[in-house]
Amino acid sequence: MIKTYFRPKTLDEALNLLTDTTKHLKPLGGGTRISREQAGEFGVVDLQDTGLDNVASRGQRLAAGAAVRLEILLDHPDVHPEIKRAIRIDVSENLRNMATLGGWLMSSDGRSILSTVLLALDTTLTWVPGQARVRLGNWLPVRAEEPPGVLMTELEWWL
Repeated sequence: MIKTYFRPKTLDEALNLLTDTTKHLKPLGGGTRISREQAGEFGVVDLQDTGLDNVASRGQRLAAGAAVRLEILLDHPDVHPEIKRAIRIDVSENLRNMATLGGWLMSSDGRSILSTVLLALDTTLTWVPGQARVRLGNWLPVRAEEPPGVLMTELEWWL
């Protein structure tokens, strides 16, 4: 159950909150996964204002912030049609307006078409602090274990 709520204005503020070991805080993107958690009390750090909701082309790769809503990917001209198709199959319209890309990967299972397509496109995840870059294929099998950072900030895949 959510006990405390923080809405930082910058990524640095969010990281300061999430790395504070005296508080039990979890990152909050769209809230579709975390709202189902009933065990124990915890706080959330709302990532809406941290700038993690951008999509940009970088040469032959596309970079999307972890807080990008799935609906935004459907509207972006550089997003591969198979990613758009996977989103439409996997996620209802109402959920697409709330769910974030990072949250989807944190909670999806082996039946997710979107996660499979991102895996096939050799998606790389960036985690902070430390800017750790991990290939999706290396992270998925161990995602229940300790993550390579406190917060997933970006996903990048081949166009």
